[in-house]
Amino acid sequence: MLKFKDYEINELIYKGKDTLVYTGYHKTKKENLIFKTIPSERLTLKNIEKLKHEYMIAQNVNSINGVVKVYDLENWQG
Repeated sequence: MLKFKDYEINELIYKGKDTLVYTGYHKTKKENLIFKTIPSERLTLKNIEKLKHEYMIAQNVNSINGVVKVYDLENWQG
C-alpha cells in the first residue's frame, strides 16, 4: 500500500492498465482526497510524462465550478 507523510490511503477504487486510483484522507487538513498513481510494473517515462500532462491540464481548469480540484503532484518512492 502507498504511504505518504500527511496522507492516509484507504481503498483502491479503479485499476486500469496504466493507472491506479485510491480514496484517501489528508490528516492535517482533514479532507477526503482521490489519489491517482502509476502501478510500479507500468512505471515508464512515457506514463510519468502522461500523468504530469494530465496534472498540468487539470491545473488550468481548477477554478471552474464542478471540476474536481487538483492539489498537488508528488513523487513517491517505495
